[in-house]
Amino acid sequence: MRVKRGAYLNVDGADAVFVVRGDVAERTPVTFGITNYETSEALTGLVPGDEVIISDMKTYTRVKE
Repeated sequence: MRVKRGAYLNVDGADAVFVVRGDVAERTPVTFGITNYETSEALTGLVPGDEVIISDMKTYTRVKE
């Protein structure tokens, strides 16, 4: 599965993104594989249909949702 590249987080040495689930954006750990200029391959952590926030979320690095 591929996602558009954005401002992903690195929390405690692991990659994470915020995924919208219902009315909440949850920080979700992911493992990325092949990455190019436009997309990143999500190996683990996401399922088809997940809505990933690709804008800058660095302000929220230490919160879970």
